[in-house]
Parts: sequence; C-alpha cells; structure tokens
Amino acid sequence: MFLFRYKTNDILFYILSENAVQSVLLKYLLLAISLIFFHLSVSAKQRVLLLSDDENDRQQLLSLQPVSLATDTLNLVLNQLTDEFDFDVQSAPISRIEPLLNRHTNACVVNRVKTPERQAHYLFSLPIHMFPNHRLYYDASWVKINAKQLNEQGKLLSLQTLFTAKSDHKLLLVKDKSYGDYLDSQLALLNKNNTQYRSGGDYYAALVAMLERHRSEYALMFPATFFEQTRQKVQNEQLRSVAIAGNPTYILGHIACKQSDITTTFIAKVNHVLKQLYNDERLYQAHIRYLSEADKTHFKQDYRNVLQCSDNAATPCQ
Repeated sequence: MFLFRYKTNDILFYILSENAVQSVLLKYLLLAISLIFFHLSVSAKQRVLLLSDDENDRQQLLSLQPVSLATDTLNLVLNQLTDEFDFDVQSAPISRIEPLLNRHTNACVVNRVKTPERQAHYLFSLPIHMFPNHRLYYDASWVKINAKQLNEQGKLLSLQTLFTAKSDHKLLLVKDKSYGDYLDSQLALLNKNNTQYRSGGDYYAALVAMLERHRSEYALMFPATFFEQTRQKVQNEQLRSVAIAGNPTYILGHIACKQSDITTTFIAKVNHVLKQLYNDERLYQAHIRYLSEADKTHFKQDYRNVLQCSDNAATPCQ
C-alpha cells in the first residue's frame, strides 16, 4: 500500500492507489466474515430454560462462588457446558415449577427428587448430588422426645407414632415439596392439624427461624441445609435432630427435563460430565464442605457406594 501526494493551490490531496483500495476493502471483508462466524457460533448454542425453587439460584447458578451443596455441585456440571448451551435461569415457587416445565419446550428443573410419577413424565439425569436424608429437628429446651419413641439405634420409630403421642404438636414442612417416597408416605398418614407449611423464597431460613422462635415444635430438613443456614451465626445448641427409622440414609438430586430433542442432548451431555466427576475430588468436596463432622463419617461410605464406585463412574474405584 502506498500514497501519491501532490499539492495544488495549497490544497493537499492524497490519492490511494488501486492496490491500496483493494487492501482496505479486503480488511473490511475479513472483519465482516469474522463477525458473521462469531454470530453464528453464538447463535449455534442451544437455549435451555433452567427452573429452580431457590430464588438465589438466579444469581448463584453458573457462578464460581461456593454457596451450598446443591448449587456447588450443579455448577461443577453446568459450567462445563456453557460453550454448547445458553442457560436461562429462572426461579419460581415449587407449586409453579411443574406448570412452567410443561409450558416451555426446552425446560428443565434442577434439584429434583426422582419419584415414579415424575419419572413417567420427565427425562432425568444421573444423580448430581447426594444429601444425607431428612432429619427431624426440634428445640430441646422445650420439646422432649420420649425414649419409648426411639428404636435401639436411637431413631424415631415413625412420625405417626410421635404425633399420636403429641397430638397438639406441629411439624414444619415446605409446601409442595417431595421428601422422598418413604417420608411422603408417612406424611400422608398425619392429621392435617399436625402439619404447618411454609412457601415462598428462602423457606429453609424461615424454618430454622420458626424453630428458634418456638413457632412450631419440629421441622424436617436436610442436615446439609441446616448446616448451611446455621454455620454463619452462633448456633442454638438446643436445636437437635433425630433420624427416622426406615428412611433411607441419603436422597439423590437430579436435573429433570421436559422431553425434546434439545433437552435429550442436554441430559446426555450432563451425564457425560457426571461420569467424569464421580471420581473427581471436587465433587466430593462440594458435598462435604456443607456437612458436620458427624455427618461426614456416615456420608463417605454412601458416597463411595452410590456415586464414586457406581457403574456410571468413568473409571473404576481403586
């Protein structure tokens, strides 16, 4: 590229040669082509709606900041898929999740417990996280559980036995939440006067606060969730818990999707990532950082048997 320069009547002219013009045009053409390919690569991402009943997930999903067992384990998976999928994260109360899931074509819900009814209608991923199962929490400063209501292992015989003896007591629950097949069947046997439901955002924080304020005698919660809610403040040493006999020691969380070509591909990709993560220390740490020392002891063997050494793991256990 070069310039011819000449001066006439104090006017300075710059004339680009024919080759120079072609060079400039070529540069603009290459820039335009690169922008088109960039746009096509972005447009090629498949859009997936991710629904959560936790309003905090709108900011915390797809982040790198540790916040909770459920969110941290999800982020280990989702952050590996952002080159292929464009995620739209939305939150809604549990009662609205299923209608939203059915309304949108490429929609999925996170942190879903697999039940036979749900499995018949939705596409489920492999387990993303494992929670030590729900325990019955209570404030021992004013609520007493009789030794006769416990078995030899110190577990509550049943919720029905407890509330037959304590007919005026109330159990705090999250509205429309599944507690797993076993507890769901036990809860169905309770008198409606013995249950009190909490809905809306940040309901687990509300359950702990209501227990501390003696607004209810009991609450069903995950140990990890209780730990997350209480570790940032001076814990009320009177808040205690008891396991429930017959209840499985753990419960698994999945991503569940309305079936479509895009969500089928998405779940396949999720499962591929999970198979690699089952033997990855990061997934294990994302669980145990939210467990008490006592819970870690029991959790380690369950984690090894169900996830780390499962047939789905990419590499065999050593």
